[in-house]
Parts: sequence; C-alpha cells; structure tokens
Amino acid sequence: MNTLYRYIISGSTAVLTMLVILFILVEALSLEKVIASAIAFTLGSVVNYLLQYHYVYKCDGAHSGHSLRYILVTLGGLFINSLLFAQLLEFIDIYLLAQLITIAVVFVYSFTINTQFTFKEKVG
Repeated sequence: MNTLYRYIISGSTAVLTMLVILFILVEALSLEKVIASAIAFTLGSVVNYLLQYHYVYKCDGAHSGHSLRYILVTLGGLFINSLLFAQLLEFIDIYLLAQLITIAVVFVYSFTINTQFTFKEKVG
C-alpha cells in the first residue's frame, strides 16, 4: 500500500476523532464553534501524528526530530483550519459540513508538507 493510501487511512481516523470531539464540545459543552474546532484539530493531530509516525511513514527511533517538524506543520494547519472554518461558518449553517470542507483543504497542505519535510528523512 503506498504512502497516499496509508495517509488517507490515518487521516480518516484523525478526522473521525476530530469530528466526534468537535460535536461533543459544541453540542454537549456549548463551546464556541471556532474554539471547539481548534481544540478538536489539536487533539486529532495527536492521533494523526502517532499513526503517521508508526503506520504511514514507518519511522523508528526517537520522536524528537519528527515531532518538532510535525508541530511546526500542524501549527500552520491549525491556522488554516481556524481561519477557513470561521469564514465558512459565515456562509454554511452546518458547522460539521464547514469543518469537512476545511479538513479537505488542510489535507492537501499537510500531506504535501509532511511527505516532503516532516517525514522525508530519518531525523533524531
């Protein structure tokens, strides 16, 4: 199975995690949607990192180099997620749909940079 397929599988798991957390934060805890999205994105990113490290890119050894790179890329993804999600909420009344659209954009960004930078070579 190639990297893109494994990335889609790990990403889908992280997305499901993110959407469940987003739903709970908004519906059960009445948190503001953009803040809830940022929290859910961050927690989903932890799941995604672990799956990418072990399953997608099959790294071994210390996490120090890869995790630092991943955090930098994820901060960019968090910025894109928060900005785009907030903008989409102005036009789309269904926040989960707005989040899915946002995730699609962040996917392209993160797959490209994680493949070319974060996990390109062994570090640490």
